[in-house]
Amino acid sequence: KWVISGFADSSHPAVQDLKSKLNEKIHSDGSQAVISNLNVTYEIKLNPRRDFSLITYSVLFEGTLTDYVIAVIFNKSLIDLGWRALSVDGPIVIDGIDINIPLNLIRSQEPQVFAHFAGTDAEEILNKPTINADSILERPLTNWHFLFDPTRIIVDEKNFGPDKEMGIHVRSQWVMGEHFIPERDPKVTTADIVSDQKYSVRTTKLSDSATTLIVVGFGLPDKLDGIEIAEVFDSPPERYQTNPNDDFPTIIYGMAGLAAVAGVGFFIFRNRSLENKKQSRE
Repeated sequence: KWVISGFADSSHPAVQDLKSKLNEKIHSDGSQAVISNLNVTYEIKLNPRRDFSLITYSVLFEGTLTDYVIAVIFNKSLIDLGWRALSVDGPIVIDGIDINIPLNLIRSQEPQVFAHFAGTDAEEILNKPTINADSILERPLTNWHFLFDPTRIIVDEKNFGPDKEMGIHVRSQWVMGEHFIPERDPKVTTADIVSDQKYSVRTTKLSDSATTLIVVGFGLPDKLDGIEIAEVFDSPPERYQTNPNDDFPTIIYGMAGLAAVAGVGFFIFRNRSLENKKQSRE
């Protein structure tokens, strides 16, 4: 049984390299947004059980995203949302610990176990990166669950809402998942190896349904040159104010249960949280 944990800020060479690779991925996806600051907190645990051993990864990103306001046109802003696939291929080594490729960690921490994986299907699945959010970009925002608070009051915001620094404003929130209930089924990959007996190696990635995107203002998804954007208004356009039963989004303060589910998902989920801070124009 062991626990490896640590923290590194933007002054760390490995975090600078990680930030550069994330920005390269963002730009290769067509987005103009830039991660200008990044902190990384990680914790990796080996928990032996009676019939199996479990390795869990928790890698948290906290940082600042800039340059995502494409344009301000009269009463609306065009916001770049094409940066969501925060993914990195290959090792990310912070103070000797690879936080991205599980196989490398097993090689260094459990060399006898690694010897059984070499050349097997288990080696292949353990060589996949943990920092991979491609599926979050692959699902269009039009298929996410849209929540909107038109009253500028969010019930129980201190428990599940955005940071207090955002203040009390009209805001839009997209939760990944369809049909009002987030998808919670994990993605499981399994491989068998044979040593003194047959063993199964399984990797489990929890569903991305806990992913939440919050924008100050009333947001409408759109596309610009193939990149997903949001048209953000200070208040809902008139066509969304007249008839709440006609194409009007669900009110956010009626969704406390879903917010609790999202909180659990963020706690368990192994990868990323990136704080978006809007620059003052505005």
